[in-house]
Amino acid sequence: MNKTILLLLSLLISGIAAAEAVEVKSYGHYKKMIHMKNTDGVVGLKMAIPKHNSYAVGAIQDGAGEITVLNGKIYLDYGKDGMGNSIHTIPPHEKAVLLATSSVDKWQSTKIKKPLAKEDLFKAILSKAKEMGLDVKKPFPFLLEGRFKDLQIHVINGKNPKFGGHGSKEKMFHMAKQTKGHQAATIVGFYSADDQGTYTHPGESWHLHAIIDDIGAHVDEIHSGMNVVLKLPMVKIHDKRYSLGLDEAEKAEFLAEMRQMLTSIQQIMTGIATKDKDMIIKAARYSGNKMARATPQSVKDKTPVSFEQIGGPTHMMFEELIINVEEMDLNDQDDITDLAEFTGKLMRNCLACHAAFKVE
Repeated sequence: MNKTILLLLSLLISGIAAAEAVEVKSYGHYKKMIHMKNTDGVVGLKMAIPKHNSYAVGAIQDGAGEITVLNGKIYLDYGKDGMGNSIHTIPPHEKAVLLATSSVDKWQSTKIKKPLAKEDLFKAILSKAKEMGLDVKKPFPFLLEGRFKDLQIHVINGKNPKFGGHGSKEKMFHMAKQTKGHQAATIVGFYSADDQGTYTHPGESWHLHAIIDDIGAHVDEIHSGMNVVLKLPMVKIHDKRYSLGLDEAEKAEFLAEMRQMLTSIQQIMTGIATKDKDMIIKAARYSGNKMARATPQSVKDKTPVSFEQIGGPTHMMFEELIINVEEMDLNDQDDITDLAEFTGKLMRNCLACHAAFKVE
């Protein structure tokens, strides 16, 4: 099989349509913050949080508290007041030391039916994300809604003067902590893919916050309950095939040829099954050189070289099939097997062409 056909088949395997990834923006850098012991704000919250359909998780400058945004609703949970008592407006000049944001117009929902501990829950989220068209090599936000068997959460409340830098036994921030059992909550989460240590802890790819009434807290440990709803961004699908740019008359002629080739394949397979040489030969002739010669010149002028490199050989394969059938004994099982395999190769050409090109 030549390189052109292999390339076109690879397009088929990867899918005719491409999913547009939802954008995740991040500000600050967790590892650098730890190493440099610098908790200064890096971005103004009013500027960084999207205006519409916004979702975010992060930390307030100087470790003053947690930032959570759920569909535009702000939860700024300042630890000095204890956990909870979030405010829902952004104070003037408030900044984040760490922040991940996204804007999601539409969500698609599925259920995680079984209770799962953290690592198994993360595996389930990635599996569902793949099923629902997301590229798991890229970051994405997600939501979890339902009851959770266990939630261990915290809200930071200022810098810890005992923190000695990277490797210190002391945490960088003071924290108010709580453990919630069998708790109803909404989880705002971000998956960072390979971008670890930026808005996640080093070596980790997940940053989760829990909203429970007026609490907006960072999630340390999580164990889901039964039938938790997972929401993932509705991906935009784009057909990445090359358009041949045919006018209406050319399109009608071209599609008629495609239907004839499909009919030829169907009749060839029927002929193989019934051992009917005449049916196979007649069907193949319709889609061989006869069809190639009848294609309007205006259509040929618009097809790229890559199309011609697969189209021409495909028509020749129909001709080759005729020659093979004329010399075969269709009562011989080996001949039948060879014919079926050859037809399979011919169909791979057809599939590769459909995966790479389109008419609109």
